[in-house]
Amino acid sequence: MLCTLQCELMCQEKPYKLVHCTLLEWMVGGRVFIVGNISIPLTEVIKFLMALCKDVQMVKQKMLKKCWLILFAVLFLLNGCGGGGGSSSNGDTSAGTAGVAVDPYITGAVFEEVSSGGNVLQTSTASKSNGRFNFKKTVQNDSVVRMKTNNKGSHIGKPYEGDLQGAIDPAGDLVVSPLTTLLGNGFTAEQVITMLDDAGISGLQESDLYNDPMAGLSGLEAFTDDQLTLLQASIAVNTYLLRLDNFSWGPDDQGDVAQLAEATEMVKYCLSLSRYQAVRDQLSATLADFGSPLTIDHLISATSNLLGTLTVAARNGEITDPVAETELLVDGLSELALHYYVQENRGDAALEEAVTFDVLPDIGPSQYPQTDLAGDVTVLNEDASVPPADSGSTTDSGSQFGSFEFGAASYSVNEEAGTVQVLLNRVDGANGAASVEVRTSGVTADYATDYDSFSWTVVNFADGQQNKTISIAITDDAVSESDETFTVLLRNPTDGASLGSTIEATVSIVDNDSGSGSSSDSGTSTGGDTSTDSGTTSTTDSTPDPDLSYIPIFPGAMGFGTETKAGRGGQIIKVTNLNDSGTGSLRAAVSASGPRIIVFEVSGTIELSSTLRVANPYVSIVGQTAPSPGIEIVGACFKISTHDVLVQHVRIRVGDLLRTKIDGLQILGSSTYNVVIDHVSASWGIDESASTYSTVKDITFSNSIISEGMASSYHPEGPHSMGLLIGDHAKNIAIVNNLFAHNKERNPRINGDASVLVVNNVMYNSGSSAYMYIGSSTGKSNVAVMGNAFIDGPSSPTSSKAIGFTGLGANLYVADNQYAGTFGQSGTVSTPPVWHESIKVKGVSTAKSSVLLNAGARPADRDSVDERVVNEVNTGGGGIIRSQDDVGGYPILSENTRTFNIPSNPNGDDDGDGYTNIEEVLHSMSAQVE
Repeated sequence: MLCTLQCELMCQEKPYKLVHCTLLEWMVGGRVFIVGNISIPLTEVIKFLMALCKDVQMVKQKMLKKCWLILFAVLFLLNGCGGGGGSSSNGDTSAGTAGVAVDPYITGAVFEEVSSGGNVLQTSTASKSNGRFNFKKTVQNDSVVRMKTNNKGSHIGKPYEGDLQGAIDPAGDLVVSPLTTLLGNGFTAEQVITMLDDAGISGLQESDLYNDPMAGLSGLEAFTDDQLTLLQASIAVNTYLLRLDNFSWGPDDQGDVAQLAEATEMVKYCLSLSRYQAVRDQLSATLADFGSPLTIDHLISATSNLLGTLTVAARNGEITDPVAETELLVDGLSELALHYYVQENRGDAALEEAVTFDVLPDIGPSQYPQTDLAGDVTVLNEDASVPPADSGSTTDSGSQFGSFEFGAASYSVNEEAGTVQVLLNRVDGANGAASVEVRTSGVTADYATDYDSFSWTVVNFADGQQNKTISIAITDDAVSESDETFTVLLRNPTDGASLGSTIEATVSIVDNDSGSGSSSDSGTSTGGDTSTDSGTTSTTDSTPDPDLSYIPIFPGAMGFGTETKAGRGGQIIKVTNLNDSGTGSLRAAVSASGPRIIVFEVSGTIELSSTLRVANPYVSIVGQTAPSPGIEIVGACFKISTHDVLVQHVRIRVGDLLRTKIDGLQILGSSTYNVVIDHVSASWGIDESASTYSTVKDITFSNSIISEGMASSYHPEGPHSMGLLIGDHAKNIAIVNNLFAHNKERNPRINGDASVLVVNNVMYNSGSSAYMYIGSSTGKSNVAVMGNAFIDGPSSPTSSKAIGFTGLGANLYVADNQYAGTFGQSGTVSTPPVWHESIKVKGVSTAKSSVLLNAGARPADRDSVDERVVNEVNTGGGGIIRSQDDVGGYPILSENTRTFNIPSNPNGDDDGDGYTNIEEVLHSMSAQVE
């Protein structure tokens, strides 16, 4: 504006005002000088001005003098006003056109200027982390700016899947976004604004479409929803074009604009002030020890990531209602945002330590988090490959391309069930993306009236993905008929994958109309035998405690989180082998989604090569179903990072097979709650044998043995031997009726700002100055320690005590504990600062004998390790070990098989007590091993 005013002052005398203002208008309108886009050599500019002066009758000396004054003034202004500079917002004053690629910012993308005749005139520099890029020359107004096909760059850390076009706004700025792409595709600004308004985003003006949707947002912790409107519009349009798989979609193309409304609803559900506050609150405790704040940038990246996954799944027919799926998976935004936070702040010493100890996810600068339809997050390299297990990957993948096969050869479904879920697995490796074709084929069932038939359909698997569920609709007719069958077939695996052993699955539709005479089965079993039971498996009366306000997950369950339903009402998945992965394996069962009860038809040892992660909620893992001598899991960590989980009657013994720092049982994650660990034997951890971390809540450890954490093993800190760690900010943790034995420290260890009940446990042979340490600098904890027996052993120092404080200590209540030495820290409050209605405290003498009789995976069927440890507590023997080999190594458990007979109507409640028929069977089998 300053340049314009100064030039206009020199053009006040007629007729020269008209001449020189025309010159100025040409200069500004063409953006040649004033906005800095010089396209004419300076010598030519001087010639032009001189000729212009002579052409307007300025032949008198007086007028020529004024003309030269104008010439010199213009040259002066060109210099002083940045006449040779560009309009780049980063201050770059070189000639050319600067632009920004955003949705949000796209990094590493290269753009082309294409003439109206289709010729590529020039290419840009690669866009930087802030989306900025430059063309060396001025972009012409009639040119098209498009993304170069093989240089689309990355978007929120992952390869960008779109194809954008740019537009130059009236001020000469170049913006490349989904909104400008619609303009480039032939829509008018008015049409775009109308479409967005109809979809649910209102208030935008024509000028907004040319603006950077991220402008002013980066780094914000405080903002309004109005500030997000333009970005919401941009992401919604990108989501819609991705759904269409057509970024060239124009006014004359087919497209269901109702899907734009869906995309808008998805974006607004995830990206808002209230959602940011919820995610920030979820992660506040996890990030409390780190200096950098969680900002809106992290939620923006998480939103784009989640919506991209759901949109591609909807496009491929894997889901039918992406809005509903968004609502189901919205809690996963916290984990995605946490990944982006960690990635942005790598290098911070405290954060790096937290990554080292698995408190925070390990994600590098050239990686990105990828969520799936179960909400599980996997870290991938920028080329979409799965990193090695120690470099940030949270999923497992073999070194091979793998084989496709069904989870079972037969499925059975009641006619009224509505759908049958057929599990498709990729076994023995999952390297690289691959696909396979699937179809149905009628046998005795009629595709037109009995089930939803489909012809050969491509099912895509991402790199590292191991299973998908194919949902097939079943028609509930009113015809009394015999049971009918159809098959599901596989063919044509791609990208190095092959077909496995089970490439045809038979589905039996059980008629439900009177007179059919067919037996009834729920049809919810997957992965194994679906035979019905005629009563050979007895049930037991498992009436819930009438004094409780809820039905606990099993009769007698005590502690926080026992209100969970876990896998109640879900499918029944059978573990039929001891393989690390593949059909019939435990890994395949825990990786499935939806409510599920995992039962075992085999006994023996499952040796893991990598972490076994329970990441999908609503699951019951019930080891009491295994034939004697039960199940033992060795080699790697058993990690729980989701909610509503029950684990019963299994042994988790890591050992030093992988020669690296590993927990035995680990429970962590800001979305982890309602987890019950009951009758588990956890031992031989290189780090802790069991632990919680990262704002978990409502967790119970009951009736378990936590023993023989290994000292001087492969832990990078040297001698370790730790029992159970309750991390900072853990809320509502119950530790009830457990045996801790031969752990140097952490029997248990309770950090800061936690709330924990420690009731009726036996702690034996600590090697530390205190069995239990409580507190840290993060905040004062609330702890009740009641009815526990602390018993010194051969490794216990003479100066040991029962309880010690560190950091800020705790509001501590102690009552009826037993220790022969100096007890140590006394109580600081007169009533328990934390409580749960289900807790029933026994006297300490009764508790000791009860724990030694009843703790561990299978108290009535103990293996040699549990038997030895309990005997050592009774006799005062044993000691802290360096390796499992110090005590004879892994016990050899025989591999036996036993069919698990599913009762009729397993998810019904025939006796009306609140427990399903299948749960009644599980309770009876628990009683047999306890």
